[in-house]
Amino acid sequence: MNRLKVLMVGISFAETVGIEELLQQTGYLDQSHFVGLNPLPENLPDWSVFDLVCLQYERDNSVEILSFLADPLRKGSPPVFFFVDDYDPHTVLHLTNLGGRRVFPLAGLAAMLPASLKAVFGPGEWPAAEPLPGGQPELATDWQRLISINLEKEKAERLNDELERLVLARTGALDATNRELAAEISRRKAIEEISDQLEQILWQTPDIVVICNPNGSLRYLNKAGREMFRISDRQPIGDVDIFQVYSPFYQRKLREEILPYVLINNIWRGEMQVQLPDGKLIPVSQVVLVNRHINHEVEYIALISRDISEFKRIEQDLRDSREEYRTLAEAAHDYIYMVDTDGILVYANHFACQALNLDVERVVGMSAARFFPESYSAELLQMIGEVREIDSAIYNEGSFRLADREFWLGTWLVPVHNSIGKLVSILGISRDISEQRKTDDALKRALENEKQINQMQSSFFSMTSHQFRTPLSTILLSVEMLKKYGQHWDDAKRLELLDRIGEASRRLQAMLENILMISRVDSGNYETQHKEFDLVAFSTGIIQELISNDRDNHPVEFLHSSDRLMVCSDSVLLGGILDNLISNAFKYSPKGSPVRIKLSCEETQVTLEVSDEGIGIPEQDQKRLFQSFQRASNTETYPGTGIGLTIVKKSVELLNGHVFLKSKEGQGTTFLLRFPSGRQENGVLYETR
Repeated sequence: MNRLKVLMVGISFAETVGIEELLQQTGYLDQSHFVGLNPLPENLPDWSVFDLVCLQYERDNSVEILSFLADPLRKGSPPVFFFVDDYDPHTVLHLTNLGGRRVFPLAGLAAMLPASLKAVFGPGEWPAAEPLPGGQPELATDWQRLISINLEKEKAERLNDELERLVLARTGALDATNRELAAEISRRKAIEEISDQLEQILWQTPDIVVICNPNGSLRYLNKAGREMFRISDRQPIGDVDIFQVYSPFYQRKLREEILPYVLINNIWRGEMQVQLPDGKLIPVSQVVLVNRHINHEVEYIALISRDISEFKRIEQDLRDSREEYRTLAEAAHDYIYMVDTDGILVYANHFACQALNLDVERVVGMSAARFFPESYSAELLQMIGEVREIDSAIYNEGSFRLADREFWLGTWLVPVHNSIGKLVSILGISRDISEQRKTDDALKRALENEKQINQMQSSFFSMTSHQFRTPLSTILLSVEMLKKYGQHWDDAKRLELLDRIGEASRRLQAMLENILMISRVDSGNYETQHKEFDLVAFSTGIIQELISNDRDNHPVEFLHSSDRLMVCSDSVLLGGILDNLISNAFKYSPKGSPVRIKLSCEETQVTLEVSDEGIGIPEQDQKRLFQSFQRASNTETYPGTGIGLTIVKKSVELLNGHVFLKSKEGQGTTFLLRFPSGRQENGVLYETR
């Protein structure tokens, strides 16, 4: 008695239990095996051991299902049954076209399954089926009969719904079939158009295109071939033996060597010689291809040929001019040499031999490892090996020592091929490029400087435009408000806006003065103006002015070694230094955190120290912080132009002093300045206490 081995496929085993029970009730099931698709198994099952594959199809995992069943769907063995919830005509047609043997609605599965099994596997000797719930022993073979048997106990309305759905399914299937037919017609039309275009290309190509039977009888010859062999466009070619156009030597070679090779390897490339109707022999570059039927028998042989007479003539001209090239090589002041594929010298010009202290008559046959000094020969041999491997020219530069002189040597190695494209030798050209490298380095530095200048200009315009916008907006807004509402406000309100305008104007003036200071210093136009003044009183005035404008109320501790410290220096530069350092301490410190200023003098050196407990400066930013328009990476949310510390550094340098920075991110910053006092009396600093 026949029994079926069934592979059950599903997302989970529970989803396939109902289908397995129905198979058991039909009596067809011998044994079943479950495969889950979540996750998809790594190894595909051995399809040959199963008689039937059953699975519940869901659109959500359709890609995984169809990928998993690609082999049985393509071969049709074992047959595949799909079970679907949404039994619409497009799904049925889609799964049937993919190779599914049957597509069942899960709702009517009990009535349809036995008859379908019998239709697919034949009326062999099967065990008696167990009674199916609600079913009858006789089942019709067409869908309407099956559905009517399954639903005969249902209400008439249910039957009408099922019949209407079936009509819609068949109508949809017919529409889908018509669309597929139209698409197939369009596809075939497109293929015909492409075939016509390809035929036109083959007909008009300047290469000779031949298609012939294995015995040489012509099946196709394009326009170029007909013109070469003087065959008119309308003349039949079926009786022409294309093999006869070759010279006797190449006829034998074609039949005895080339065709046997092509029948094994399917392609051959090389040079041949054909004989024109006037008896002239011409060389051709030729490709021979073989096309086979599905059963691997040879269908036809294709030959694509190109007349290379002109190429051969040029090649001969090149050979004839070899001596001319040798003369040029001998006159050149470069190391020119040639080695074979094994690295043995076959030529070296007089300049190279003289420079390397070698005998011109004895270099031929010498290993390339002995041609150049030992310090360079290993690198040269490595380059020769690379050219052999990639069959392409390479260039390298390196330090080269010759006797007591060291210089830079640039080397080109170029592969040289014979007439059939085989690598036969390598041409080397080496040149002293020391002066060129100096020029290149200078140009590179100039380009780098220009790049830095452009970056600085870009940063300057970006930074200044951003920093100018805020005070300008404040001024414009305040002026506009005064125009509109000034006559309705009291003096206090108007004075408040005027104060805003004044403060914004001072900020603009300070930024402009900083920019002008940088410009004058960089251009060399700033001349220091030394005069005598009390540095303690001078510093106190600047500190008091900055404190009065500090909205965050930073307490300032000003320590000085003397109540009065007379110096002879540039008060403008010192004022800019103090203003920038203290303003930065206020700006980058939390509200209410202290700022400390120390002023002292030892012998003739003044020491100024400004420290805060602010955000600090990241270590990676400290080296470039004194460059123009450079700001620390943790100051993006703070206003600034990035030129304040540049002014500090340049001002200290103009005073013949030095500035030192000590900072740690999150723990504050200290700037330490040392510069000469400029005032001495009998070698001792003048101080008044």
